[in-house]
Amino acid sequence: MVDRLILSSQPGERNIFERGCLRAGEEWVEANLVPVAGVAVGVAVLQVIDSACCLTLYFHSWLSNIMQEIMNASFNRPANFTENMPIVMVRW
Repeated sequence: MVDRLILSSQPGERNIFERGCLRAGEEWVEANLVPVAGVAVGVAVLQVIDSACCLTLYFHSWLSNIMQEIMNASFNRPANFTENMPIVMVRW
């Protein structure tokens, strides 16, 4: 398909385009639909995986903070306790 019609080969003359940019873009997408769809699905899958990883890390941090608060409360310590806790070994 011819996308432009040359009126004259003289320098300075204008070209008349028969097909616009929007139509050319639509034809390109239609011709390359499978690769475009594959890239779109690939990006969507990566975003879902990234979101799952972020939520997992957030949940782990949240759970760790709760466990730390429980440990501080069970030893009757303030929440900002920073001293090393003594290691207690139990023998059976």
